[in-house]
Amino acid sequence: MAHQAGLDFADSGDVTPYDAVVAQPIDPRLAWDGACAAIHYLAPKQDLRSWKVPADWPALVAAQETVMLLPFCVGNFPQVVRDLPGLFEADSLTPPRASVPITTPPAGLIAWAENTSKTGPHPLLAAAALRLAGQFDRAAKVLVQAEKALPAEWQTALANEKAAVAWHKGEIAEAAALWESLPPTAPVLFNRGLAALAAGRRADARTHFSAAVTQIPESDAWHHLGRLYLALADLPG
Repeated sequence: MAHQAGLDFADSGDVTPYDAVVAQPIDPRLAWDGACAAIHYLAPKQDLRSWKVPADWPALVAAQETVMLLPFCVGNFPQVVRDLPGLFEADSLTPPRASVPITTPPAGLIAWAENTSKTGPHPLLAAAALRLAGQFDRAAKVLVQAEKALPAEWQTALANEKAAVAWHKGEIAEAAALWESLPPTAPVLFNRGLAALAAGRRADARTHFSAAVTQIPESDAWHHLGRLYLALADLPG
């Protein structure tokens, strides 16, 4: 069943890990749950049953390098924050560098993401998959095209994705400004806390993360990641 849904584990012989921290591979099914979670808060009335797992999703998941400060957005999943000792041992949480593009994106991913037919992926999901592969320009282009095509109820989610692309490109100020302009949903509050944590504004980070985790159920991995960042914000500066 998992294989048919595109949620089985990738063949490790085809994937070169980016770091030596990973003890166990990430479950693609759990990653998929985390990757879709933001929409439940940003566009809660939308039906996601038509969303299909991206082409070569297990390989895309397996290729992700460890991330320290991870935005809450479509495509991202908390399990990628894997170096917990390194996170707590860091002298300071500095803004992230641009994510490293996957040298060769999984076969079929680009064609899948850029399929604009009626059977193609939702543009936010397509842009998220391209961003995960480090294809930032392609992801940004998809989001620009979606701006006029998507109805009003998708615009907050769209803006959150634009900010996520900027963040992963290392454009921290642009991402932070976008998140400050959006309504305070759980993902936006989470991401404001992330930007504050990166900027060393720990009091602001505590405020935002505290507000975010109260809106996210404990059954959601994003709740626990928010609690982790809240603990970091509580450490002496």
